[in-house]
Amino acid sequence: MSYLTQVYCAYGINIISLMGNIMNLSQLMQLTQRPLPWESGDKIPWNEVEFSQRMLSSHLSQDHDWASRRATIIEQQLNWIVPRIPVGGRVLDLGCGPGLYTQRLAEQGFKCVGVDFSPASIAYAERQATEHRLDIHYHLQDLRTFDTAERFDLIMMTFGEFNVFRREEMVSVLRNVHRWLNPAGQFIVEVHQYDEVQRQGLADTSWDRAESGLFSIRPHVCLQENFWYQAESSAVTRYLIIDLESTNLTEYGATMQAYTDQQYGNLLRQAGLMRVNQVDDWPTGDTFANKLTAYLASKD
Repeated sequence: MSYLTQVYCAYGINIISLMGNIMNLSQLMQLTQRPLPWESGDKIPWNEVEFSQRMLSSHLSQDHDWASRRATIIEQQLNWIVPRIPVGGRVLDLGCGPGLYTQRLAEQGFKCVGVDFSPASIAYAERQATEHRLDIHYHLQDLRTFDTAERFDLIMMTFGEFNVFRREEMVSVLRNVHRWLNPAGQFIVEVHQYDEVQRQGLADTSWDRAESGLFSIRPHVCLQENFWYQAESSAVTRYLIIDLESTNLTEYGATMQAYTDQQYGNLLRQAGLMRVNQVDDWPTGDTFANKLTAYLASKD
């Protein structure tokens, strides 16, 4: 009996009905094939309004660090960042989420710009900026296509978002970062360590039942399968979301690209960034200790 079949039986889903309603035999067979990096399944819909609204709740939670850091970790990271920004300097946060960093930086007198393609996060960040009368400008846009004529004293990209894009996409983003920095500007980027991406790709298959959750507001089962591609240094996660009322199945895929320390340094230097250093005292918090690290680079 396949793992997927065990899940269906455990929750009383009629296999024959499921296959008859939503899948033909060839589709079922495809689920036994390894998903390809960057290609298999629908991408997780971070930019859909309803999905992003559910994600916002996780961003704002103080019970965990899985979507955004809790306030204590954010404050520790900002204590590290702020001394490296000139008084009244300009800051660009790539993948700013609900503005948890930009709001605190603006309260200290910095002029901030945030970019994110989550509608709910940007809407929340804009409300906070208006309510507190802060000098922050937000852009609801994919950071891979974002562009600006503004220049910045510090650009930040935290929480490992670097690894969720294809290599060629990050090469383009890094070239833009170099262009957007003032002559003495600095770039701080937090990334996943190679071993952590590999660990995720080699993790066991797991499943869970939820009355409501990130992927659906309806009762569902989430089956998570993980795959590691050594030649590509890529980890793929396949999420199979099974609606327990309709028995509809939706497949999502997410890929992470792993890099060695040397490869991170090379990518930053090839984009024109200088004085690239791995940050030994970057505060990741206990949840991500030995899983994330940070690099600091400068324009010149």
